[in-house]
Amino acid sequence: MNIMLPPPAAHPPASERACAIAARFGLDAARSAARESAVPLRPGTIVLITGPSGGGKSPLLRAIAQTPECPPARWLDGAGRPRRHRRSVVESFHQPLRILLPGLCRAGLSEPRLWLRKPDELSAGEYFRFQLARWYAGRMPLLLADEFASVLDRTTAKVIAQQLRRFVDHSRHSRRPRLAVLATAHDDLSDDLRPD
Repeated sequence: MNIMLPPPAAHPPASERACAIAARFGLDAARSAARESAVPLRPGTIVLITGPSGGGKSPLLRAIAQTPECPPARWLDGAGRPRRHRRSVVESFHQPLRILLPGLCRAGLSEPRLWLRKPDELSAGEYFRFQLARWYAGRMPLLLADEFASVLDRTTAKVIAQQLRRFVDHSRHSRRPRLAVLATAHDDLSDDLRPD
């Protein structure tokens, strides 16, 4: 499936002050509007969007989520703060333990002491992995992940990226193939994610 992204809204002309600052620092004060484009989204694939902070990755993910053709998606904000939870990690899932525990381990939550904590008691990196485990365990075909693995140390990020690649590859041969669209300012995960 290809999702057509509409062109972004036109920006008002730059003010005299903005033009002066842009000229002083060698920048372009007028933002050029991106053309309408198609993003190929196929089940069983990973799409990786990289670029510097402020480069438009988050708006692109939101545009994908808002298109009528977009399948049901789980939004994962790698920089987001956890909301309050009343249940422990292991009680936040409906799957039997024999199915749940391998999924938690795949997401990097392999310590039983973490399974007994509430998700809002986890560190930022652990909470990111909890959110990823929820996508693994759920039925949403699409993962939209902003700031993918940005709160993880780079070694853990690479392991999580490799596990995600294996999961998506394995899903190709199932009744419910999965698709992950990931955005990050880090450029060190391409080899591990092997995006399509």
